[in-house]
Amino acid sequence: MEFFAHSSSGELYSSSAATCVLILLVLDDNSVIMEHRSDIDLGGVGSEEEAMALFHSITQNIIKCKETDCSVRAAFIVGGSDESIKQEFEKSLQNVRKEIMDDESFMELDGGIQVSLANNIKLLDLTWNIKEEEELFQKNTAFIQLGIIHHHEAGHCLVLKQCINLVNSETDDRTTLCCGVLSFILNFASDMCSNSPFNYGEFYIRKELAELYEAEKDIVIINKTVERFIMKAIGLGAKQLDVVDGSLTVKLEESLINRLTNQIPPGVSVYRL
Repeated sequence: MEFFAHSSSGELYSSSAATCVLILLVLDDNSVIMEHRSDIDLGGVGSEEEAMALFHSITQNIIKCKETDCSVRAAFIVGGSDESIKQEFEKSLQNVRKEIMDDESFMELDGGIQVSLANNIKLLDLTWNIKEEEELFQKNTAFIQLGIIHHHEAGHCLVLKQCINLVNSETDDRTTLCCGVLSFILNFASDMCSNSPFNYGEFYIRKELAELYEAEKDIVIINKTVERFIMKAIGLGAKQLDVVDGSLTVKLEESLINRLTNQIPPGVSVYRL
Protein backbone atom coordinates (compact mmCIF):
# COMPACT_ATOMS: atom_id res chain seq x y z
CA MET A 1 0.00 0.00 0.00
CA GLU A 2 1.29 3.48 -0.87
CA PHE A 3 0.61 6.04 1.84
CA PHE A 4 2.16 8.82 3.85
CA ALA A 5 1.77 10.00 7.41
CA HIS A 6 2.43 13.18 9.37
CA SER A 7 3.37 13.16 13.04
CA SER A 8 3.23 16.30 15.17
CA SER A 9 5.21 14.49 17.89
CA GLY A 10 8.33 14.24 15.72
CA GLU A 11 8.36 10.43 15.51
CA LEU A 12 7.30 7.92 12.84
CA TYR A 13 8.15 4.30 12.13
CA SER A 14 7.77 1.54 9.52
CA SER A 15 7.52 -2.11 10.56
CA SER A 16 8.65 -3.49 7.21
CA ALA A 17 10.28 -2.23 4.02
CA ALA A 18 11.83 -4.67 1.54
CA THR A 19 11.78 -3.58 -2.11
CA CYS A 20 9.63 -0.51 -1.45
CA VAL A 21 10.86 3.05 -0.86
CA LEU A 22 10.60 5.09 2.34
CA ILE A 23 10.89 8.87 2.26
CA LEU A 24 11.51 10.53 5.62
CA LEU A 25 11.11 14.28 6.20
CA VAL A 26 11.80 16.40 9.29
CA LEU A 27 10.16 19.83 9.07
CA ASP A 28 11.20 23.09 10.74
CA ASP A 29 8.61 22.65 13.50
CA ASN A 30 10.18 19.23 14.30
CA SER A 31 7.17 17.35 12.98
CA VAL A 32 7.88 14.35 10.73
CA ILE A 33 6.45 13.00 7.48
CA MET A 34 7.05 9.45 6.24
CA GLU A 35 6.05 8.26 2.78
CA HIS A 36 5.76 4.57 1.90
CA ARG A 37 6.07 4.28 -1.88
CA SER A 38 6.42 1.64 -4.55
CA ASP A 39 9.93 0.88 -5.79
CA ILE A 40 8.91 2.27 -9.17
CA ASP A 41 8.76 5.77 -7.64
CA LEU A 42 12.54 5.89 -7.85
CA GLY A 43 11.95 5.90 -11.58
CA GLY A 44 11.68 3.48 -14.45
CA VAL A 45 15.19 4.44 -15.57
CA GLY A 46 16.20 6.99 -12.92
CA SER A 47 15.90 9.98 -15.26
CA GLU A 48 15.91 13.67 -14.31
CA GLU A 49 12.25 13.95 -15.35
CA GLU A 50 11.37 11.20 -12.88
CA ALA A 51 13.45 12.83 -10.13
CA MET A 52 11.71 16.18 -10.70
CA ALA A 53 8.31 14.47 -10.61
CA LEU A 54 9.21 12.88 -7.27
CA PHE A 55 10.27 16.28 -5.86
CA HIS A 56 6.94 17.76 -6.95
CA SER A 57 4.95 14.86 -5.47
CA ILE A 58 6.74 15.07 -2.10
CA THR A 59 6.20 18.85 -2.01
CA GLN A 60 2.47 18.46 -2.63
CA ASN A 61 2.22 15.96 0.22
CA ILE A 62 3.98 18.39 2.56
CA ILE A 63 1.53 21.13 1.56
CA LYS A 64 -1.37 18.75 2.19
CA CYS A 65 -0.14 18.32 5.78
CA LYS A 66 1.22 21.77 6.54
CA GLU A 67 0.07 24.08 3.70
CA THR A 68 3.00 26.35 2.75
CA ASP A 69 4.00 27.63 6.18
CA CYS A 70 7.01 25.32 6.69
CA SER A 71 10.38 24.23 5.39
CA VAL A 72 12.32 20.94 5.32
CA ARG A 73 15.20 20.47 7.77
CA ALA A 74 16.18 16.95 6.69
CA ALA A 75 14.98 14.51 4.02
CA PHE A 76 16.01 10.94 3.26
CA ILE A 77 15.14 8.44 0.55
CA VAL A 78 15.67 4.85 1.72
CA GLY A 79 15.04 1.64 -0.20
CA GLY A 80 14.57 0.47 -3.74
CA SER A 81 15.64 -2.91 -5.03
CA ASP A 82 17.34 -2.17 -8.37
CA GLU A 83 20.95 -1.07 -7.86
CA SER A 84 21.45 0.25 -11.41
CA ILE A 85 18.31 2.42 -11.24
CA LYS A 86 19.32 3.73 -7.80
CA GLN A 87 22.70 4.75 -9.17
CA GLU A 88 21.13 6.58 -12.11
CA PHE A 89 18.54 8.17 -9.85
CA GLU A 90 21.29 9.45 -7.54
CA LYS A 91 22.90 11.25 -10.49
CA SER A 92 19.56 12.68 -11.59
CA LEU A 93 18.76 13.71 -8.02
CA GLN A 94 21.92 15.81 -7.80
CA ASN A 95 21.21 17.53 -11.14
CA VAL A 96 17.61 18.30 -10.21
CA ARG A 97 18.64 19.59 -6.78
CA LYS A 98 20.99 22.07 -8.43
CA GLU A 99 18.35 23.15 -10.92
CA ILE A 100 15.80 23.84 -8.18
CA MET A 101 18.25 25.73 -5.96
CA ASP A 102 19.58 27.84 -8.86
CA ASP A 103 16.16 28.80 -10.24
CA GLU A 104 14.61 31.64 -8.20
CA SER A 105 11.14 30.90 -9.61
CA PHE A 106 10.91 27.80 -7.39
CA MET A 107 10.85 30.07 -4.33
CA GLU A 108 7.60 31.59 -5.59
CA LEU A 109 5.82 28.32 -6.30
CA ASP A 110 5.27 27.01 -2.78
CA GLY A 111 6.87 29.41 -0.33
CA GLY A 112 10.27 27.77 -0.76
CA ILE A 113 9.27 24.26 0.37
CA GLN A 114 10.69 22.60 -2.74
CA VAL A 115 13.93 24.58 -2.41
CA SER A 116 14.38 23.50 1.22
CA LEU A 117 13.61 19.92 0.17
CA ALA A 118 16.22 20.05 -2.59
CA ASN A 119 18.77 21.58 -0.24
CA ASN A 120 18.47 18.81 2.33
CA ILE A 121 17.47 15.58 0.58
CA LYS A 122 19.79 12.56 0.62
CA LEU A 123 19.47 9.08 -0.87
CA LEU A 124 20.71 6.61 1.74
CA ASP A 125 22.18 3.38 0.41
CA LEU A 126 20.88 1.00 3.07
CA THR A 127 19.20 -1.76 1.05
CA TRP A 128 20.28 -4.06 -1.74
CA ASN A 129 18.77 -5.99 -4.63
CA ILE A 130 18.05 -9.56 -3.50
CA LYS A 131 16.59 -10.24 -6.94
CA GLU A 132 20.18 -10.69 -8.07
CA GLU A 133 20.44 -13.59 -5.62
CA GLU A 134 17.01 -15.19 -6.03
CA GLU A 135 18.51 -18.67 -6.20
CA LEU A 136 19.92 -18.17 -2.70
CA PHE A 137 17.10 -16.21 -1.03
CA GLN A 138 14.05 -17.77 -2.77
CA LYS A 139 11.15 -17.35 -0.26
CA ASN A 140 13.47 -15.90 2.37
CA THR A 141 13.15 -12.12 2.53
CA ALA A 142 15.55 -9.47 3.82
CA PHE A 143 13.74 -6.35 5.07
CA ILE A 144 14.28 -3.34 7.32
CA GLN A 145 12.38 -1.71 10.16
CA LEU A 146 12.99 2.01 10.26
CA GLY A 147 12.02 4.99 12.34
CA ILE A 148 12.75 8.58 13.27
CA ILE A 149 12.76 8.82 17.04
CA HIS A 150 13.25 11.89 19.21
CA HIS A 151 15.69 11.11 22.03
CA HIS A 152 15.58 13.42 25.06
CA GLU A 153 19.34 14.04 24.91
CA ALA A 154 20.44 13.30 21.33
CA GLY A 155 17.45 14.90 19.56
CA HIS A 156 16.11 13.43 16.31
CA CYS A 157 17.67 10.06 15.49
CA LEU A 158 17.32 7.62 12.62
CA VAL A 159 17.25 3.96 13.71
CA LEU A 160 17.22 0.94 11.39
CA LYS A 161 16.93 -2.78 12.11
CA GLN A 162 18.12 -5.25 9.45
CA CYS A 163 15.86 -8.31 9.56
CA ILE A 164 15.32 -11.56 7.67
CA ASN A 165 12.36 -13.87 7.26
CA LEU A 166 13.79 -17.40 7.12
CA VAL A 167 11.44 -19.99 5.64
CA ASN A 168 11.74 -23.69 6.46
CA SER A 169 12.15 -25.55 3.15
CA GLU A 170 10.08 -28.52 4.35
CA THR A 171 7.27 -26.95 6.39
CA ASP A 172 7.15 -23.38 5.00
CA ASP A 173 7.20 -22.14 8.60
CA ARG A 174 8.67 -18.65 8.87
CA THR A 175 11.10 -17.35 11.49
CA THR A 176 11.92 -13.64 11.73
CA LEU A 177 15.26 -12.57 13.15
CA CYS A 178 17.17 -9.30 13.50
CA CYS A 179 20.77 -9.34 12.25
CA GLY A 180 21.87 -5.87 13.30
CA VAL A 181 20.82 -2.38 14.35
CA LEU A 182 22.09 0.96 13.05
CA SER A 183 21.44 4.45 14.41
CA PHE A 184 22.35 8.01 13.48
CA ILE A 185 21.96 11.35 15.23
CA LEU A 186 20.59 13.74 12.62
CA ASN A 187 22.50 16.86 11.66
CA PHE A 188 20.47 20.03 11.06
CA ALA A 189 23.38 22.27 10.07
CA SER A 190 22.50 24.97 7.55
CA ASP A 191 25.11 23.69 5.10
CA MET A 192 23.87 20.10 5.08
CA CYS A 193 23.99 20.01 1.29
CA SER A 194 27.78 19.86 1.49
CA ASN A 195 28.26 17.96 4.76
CA SER A 196 27.12 14.68 6.23
CA PRO A 197 23.43 14.53 7.22
CA PHE A 198 24.54 12.82 10.44
CA ASN A 199 26.38 14.05 13.52
CA TYR A 200 27.22 10.52 14.64
CA GLY A 201 26.43 6.94 13.63
CA GLU A 202 26.95 3.56 15.28
CA PHE A 203 25.80 -0.02 14.77
CA TYR A 204 26.08 -3.50 16.19
CA ILE A 205 25.40 -6.99 14.86
CA ARG A 206 23.82 -9.96 16.59
CA LYS A 207 26.69 -12.29 17.42
CA GLU A 208 26.78 -15.99 16.50
CA LEU A 209 23.39 -15.91 14.78
CA ALA A 210 24.38 -18.53 12.23
CA GLU A 211 25.27 -20.98 15.01
CA LEU A 212 21.59 -21.14 15.98
CA TYR A 213 20.69 -22.75 12.64
CA GLU A 214 21.65 -26.07 11.07
CA ALA A 215 20.39 -25.72 7.48
CA GLU A 216 23.22 -24.65 5.18
CA LYS A 217 21.02 -22.23 3.24
CA ASP A 218 20.01 -20.46 6.49
CA ILE A 219 23.63 -20.04 7.53
CA VAL A 220 24.61 -18.69 4.11
CA ILE A 221 21.67 -16.23 4.05
CA ILE A 222 22.41 -14.96 7.56
CA ASN A 223 26.10 -14.48 6.82
CA LYS A 224 25.34 -12.75 3.51
CA THR A 225 22.82 -10.40 5.14
CA VAL A 226 25.19 -9.50 7.99
CA GLU A 227 28.01 -8.90 5.50
CA ARG A 228 25.86 -6.52 3.43
CA PHE A 229 24.55 -4.74 6.53
CA ILE A 230 28.07 -4.05 7.81
CA MET A 231 29.18 -2.83 4.38
CA LYS A 232 26.23 -0.42 4.09
CA ALA A 233 26.63 0.90 7.66
CA ILE A 234 30.36 1.55 7.30
CA GLY A 235 29.71 3.12 3.89
CA LEU A 236 27.60 5.77 5.63
CA GLY A 237 30.28 6.48 8.21
CA ALA A 238 28.87 4.51 11.16
CA LYS A 239 31.21 2.85 13.65
CA GLN A 240 30.74 -0.69 14.94
CA LEU A 241 30.18 -0.84 18.69
CA ASP A 242 32.54 -2.82 20.90
CA VAL A 243 30.31 -2.41 23.96
CA VAL A 244 26.61 -2.71 23.10
CA ASP A 245 24.87 -2.61 26.49
CA GLY A 246 23.73 0.88 27.47
CA SER A 247 24.51 2.37 24.06
CA LEU A 248 22.30 4.93 22.34
CA THR A 249 21.58 2.38 19.59
CA VAL A 250 20.18 -0.15 22.08
CA LYS A 251 17.99 2.53 23.69
CA LEU A 252 16.68 3.61 20.28
CA GLU A 253 16.04 -0.01 19.29
CA GLU A 254 13.99 -0.53 22.45
CA SER A 255 12.01 2.61 21.67
CA LEU A 256 11.38 1.42 18.12
CA ILE A 257 10.19 -2.00 19.29
CA ASN A 258 7.81 -0.42 21.82
CA ARG A 259 6.34 1.87 19.16
CA LEU A 260 5.81 -0.73 16.41
CA THR A 261 2.15 -1.54 17.08
CA ASN A 262 -0.96 -1.80 14.92
CA GLN A 263 -2.40 1.33 16.53
CA ILE A 264 -1.99 4.77 14.97
CA PRO A 265 -0.27 6.89 17.67
CA PRO A 266 -1.79 10.17 18.91
CA GLY A 267 -0.83 13.14 16.75
CA VAL A 268 -0.39 11.03 13.59
CA SER A 269 -2.51 11.52 10.45
CA VAL A 270 -2.36 8.99 7.61
CA TYR A 271 -3.10 9.73 3.94
CA ARG A 272 -3.21 7.68 0.74
CA LEU A 273 -0.78 8.73 -1.98
